[in-house]
Amino acid sequence: MRTLSVSEQIAQQIGAMIIAGEYEPGARLVEEQISADFGVSRNPVREAFRIMERDGFVSISARRGAQVVSLTPEEARDLFEIEGQLYALMARRLAEASSREALELLDEAVRLLEESLAAEAPLVDFLVAINQLSLDLAALSGNNSLPHVMSLVLIRNLGFTRSSLTCANRKGRLIAGWRRMRDAIEAANVSEAEKAARDIVAELASAVIKIILQAAAPAH
Repeated sequence: MRTLSVSEQIAQQIGAMIIAGEYEPGARLVEEQISADFGVSRNPVREAFRIMERDGFVSISARRGAQVVSLTPEEARDLFEIEGQLYALMARRLAEASSREALELLDEAVRLLEESLAAEAPLVDFLVAINQLSLDLAALSGNNSLPHVMSLVLIRNLGFTRSSLTCANRKGRLIAGWRRMRDAIEAANVSEAEKAARDIVAELASAVIKIILQAAAPAH
């Protein structure tokens, strides 16, 4: 396994902090502070910012430097529309194949998600588990490009998706959606599998867009 460079390690750690909510959407990443925090010069930090920009975590401008990506409601709708199509493609492929491996993966993942919900595990753990399940299923879909494309969209949506999952009821509905998709795959019911997959994403999208609109609303 290749050893990560200093810049890659910094990018990985800051990315994890963004996912965990330590940096909110729109937050500015201060080069000097991060250099001090990691005990490095500014050059590897600048390179880390470029890596995170490539991966969709931050945007970089000459005036404001690096900022955690923030979406407008329209951008969020566009991204979740893409995510919904990717999930539907994944579900369709798995249902067409009646993939036994996918069913076993879903059974285990749903069980772990239910345990996580019951134990009130940290939100970031729940989110990471869902994203890993998505990528593992994409890898079983038979479409070799799907895992990479899906990972790019999931990363872009991570911070907002985390904010939308603070409600236990929403977590429960997501788990129910995954279970419904699992049953449709077992039954080789392609249309129901696609619908369940789109509903999973739609549940997140509606909550995320509501959060963005509330954040943008003027204070009274």
